[in-house]
Amino acid sequence: MNILVVDDNPISGKVMESTLQNHGYATLMARDGVQALDQLDSHPEIGLVITDIVMPNVDGKELIRIIKKRREWQDIPVLISTSLKPEDVFRESPFMGGQFFLFKPVKPVSLLQKVKECLNGQQVALCDLDQTRAEMGLLPEVFDEIVADFLKIVEDRIGQLEQSHKFYGATNLDELAEAARLFRAPRITAVLTRLERAMDRQFLPILVHSVYPLLLRELKALRHYLNLYLSRDYGENSADFPGTTAKNPSDRHHFFVPWNPLDDKSSS
Repeated sequence: MNILVVDDNPISGKVMESTLQNHGYATLMARDGVQALDQLDSHPEIGLVITDIVMPNVDGKELIRIIKKRREWQDIPVLISTSLKPEDVFRESPFMGGQFFLFKPVKPVSLLQKVKECLNGQQVALCDLDQTRAEMGLLPEVFDEIVADFLKIVEDRIGQLEQSHKFYGATNLDELAEAARLFRAPRITAVLTRLERAMDRQFLPILVHSVYPLLLRELKALRHYLNLYLSRDYGENSADFPGTTAKNPSDRHHFFVPWNPLDDKSSS
């Protein structure tokens, strides 16, 4: 998971970036809302946005409005970091959707505590693949081949989704759903379960509009993590991979990513 830090003050942004990285989080940076939106479009693995309010171009309030409007982003928690007076911020908090707040100057202890609060209870996109391999009792090279097969399925579905929603009308979801359960990918499993039930009830046209962006984002996040695993290129950036060990072993929740379940009970 990546944390996106949005701040036009390079000193403040660098302090937060360094603090987060030193505690096992992977980070991305943006200087304003425009850059932040580009990062969100390019990185489906972003699991938390930390943003200032007063910024050039697109400010923090507008950034939050856009995030909460887009279906594939609206479940991403937002932590507002600001030098505004608390009373001024809380006066506008209903407009900003009751986000988390952190007041500048940011202290490392406060930052880390707020990040934990934002991520508390979130599900992983993909469970620890090394643990999955061990439980399956497979040799590493054999397991890698199976992971590569899963990656191909994910890439195929992404391509179909990006081609006029053909994924819904012509493609059986069973293969993807079975692989997602096998590799313990709970978020995508819950989305697919919701879609399967909707198909049975002929509610598909409604869900195409509401779930399509979220499903596409989840597939792209899966692609990111599967590629990362196969490349074994997480090394110093281990916090970017779900289930790896952070510098502080107690911080395994760093790898939890945003999930506001469509109906999480449906996957049980």
